[in-house]
Amino acid sequence: MLHFLKQTGFILSFCLLFLQGNSQQSDYEDSLQAVLENDMHDTLRANIYLDLSDYYKSIGRYEQAYEYYYQFITFEDSAKIQLEAERLEIAQAKFETQKKEDEYLLQQKDNEIQQYNLDQHDYYIYSLLIAILLIILISYLIYNSKKIKSNRRIIEISQRNLRQQLNPEFIYKTLNSIQYSLFSNDRKSSHQNLSKFAKLMRQILDNSQHKYISIQKELESLRLFLDLETFRLRDRFEYSIEVDNRIDTIEQKIPPQILHSFIEKMILKGNYESVIGKRIDIRLILEVDSIICRIDELVNDQINISDRISEQNMAAAPLEFDKSMYKDIKILNYEKITTNNMSAGKRVDIHLFIKS
Repeated sequence: MLHFLKQTGFILSFCLLFLQGNSQQSDYEDSLQAVLENDMHDTLRANIYLDLSDYYKSIGRYEQAYEYYYQFITFEDSAKIQLEAERLEIAQAKFETQKKEDEYLLQQKDNEIQQYNLDQHDYYIYSLLIAILLIILISYLIYNSKKIKSNRRIIEISQRNLRQQLNPEFIYKTLNSIQYSLFSNDRKSSHQNLSKFAKLMRQILDNSQHKYISIQKELESLRLFLDLETFRLRDRFEYSIEVDNRIDTIEQKIPPQILHSFIEKMILKGNYESVIGKRIDIRLILEVDSIICRIDELVNDQINISDRISEQNMAAAPLEFDKSMYKDIKILNYEKITTNNMSAGKRVDIHLFIKS
C-alpha cells in the first residue's frame, strides 16, 4: 500500500508540472525522469513513456518521441506479460485454495465413511453379542425348563413311589398289632416292633430321596418289613434271604424298595392272613451286569395251592409295578416248583440291572 501511494504521488507531481506550461519543460522532464527511476508497475511505466512520447511529439522532438514510444511498446508488452503472470499467479492461488478445500472436503468425507464403517462394525459386533446372549439365554431357559420338568417328574415319581411304599393298610394293621401287643402286656415285643416300624418308616423316607440305593440298604428295609409282617401275621409264614458272595452289597446299587414292593404285593395277593405254613425264600444271584432275584413262595403240599395263590394272582403282582418308576427291572419267568420235602409253590425270577 505504501509503495502504491508513493507511485501515485509521483504521478500527481507529474500532472501538476504538465499543467504549468512549456516554461517549465526542463523541470517537467526532470520530474518524469525522477518518476521513472522509482520502482513501479510496468503498466504505469508504459503509460509514462506514452505520455512522454506524446509530449515530445507535440513539441516537435520526434526522435525522442519515437524513442519513448518504443519504450512504451516494450513495457506495454512486459506489462501484459506481467499482468498475465499476475493473473496466472492469482489463478494458481485460487486453484491451490480450491484444491486444499477439495482435499479437506474429501478427507472429511473419507473420515465420515470410516466413521460409518466403524459404526457399522460396532453395530455388527453388538448385534452378534446380543444374538449370542439371546441364544445363551434361550438355551438356559430351555435347559432350565427341561430341568424343572425333570425335577417335577422325579418328585412325582418319588411321591408315587413313597405312596406305594407307605401302604396305608400295612401301617394301619402294623400299628394295630403293636397296640394289641401292648394291651396284652407283651411290652418287650411291642417295643421291639415299634422300634422296627419307626426305623422302617425312616428308611423308606430316606431311600425315597434317591434314585439308587445300595443293596445292603434295600435288604435292611426288606428284613424290617418281613419281621413286622411275621409279627402282624403271628408267625404264619417264614422267610429267608440269601446273597451271592460275589455281590458287593455296599457298592452295587438298585432302585429303592423294589423287593419290598414286590414281596408286599405277594403277601397281599397270597391271602397270608388265613393260611399257615408258607415260606418265602429270597436269593440274589450275580450275573454279568445284573442280579437275578429269585423268589420262591413255598406252601405245605397238603393245602390246595389254588385255594390260596392262583396263577392269575401270582402273575398280577409284578405287572402292577409302574414301569416309569421301575425301568431297571424285568420279570423273567414264573413257574411251579416242587421240593424234596413234598412242598410246592411258585417261583419268580426278577432281573435287576445294577449300578456301581
